[in-house]
Amino acid sequence: MTTIRKPDDATFKTAFNNAELLIETNHDQHHLGQALLFMQQKDKLMTPLINAARAYLFRPDDIDTKKALSEALERLEEFDAQQPLKNGD
Repeated sequence: MTTIRKPDDATFKTAFNNAELLIETNHDQHHLGQALLFMQQKDKLMTPLINAARAYLFRPDDIDTKKALSEALERLEEFDAQQPLKNGD
């Protein structure tokens, strides 16, 4: 797998805008826009999960830390449990 460097904020914004445009205009035949926007949403859920896991490593007996980790994991699991879109949806 090729290692890809993280784009800057302006590049991300352009890519997300173009992904939305592909979908809105029905030009996302290869589902790149759909996949990019899905991964953006998942990334937004992963960041708090990673932060909560990191905090838990340093404070495993803290109730609030456990709760934050559990809630972040639950949000990710709910997101992953969504039914996938079928081609053409």
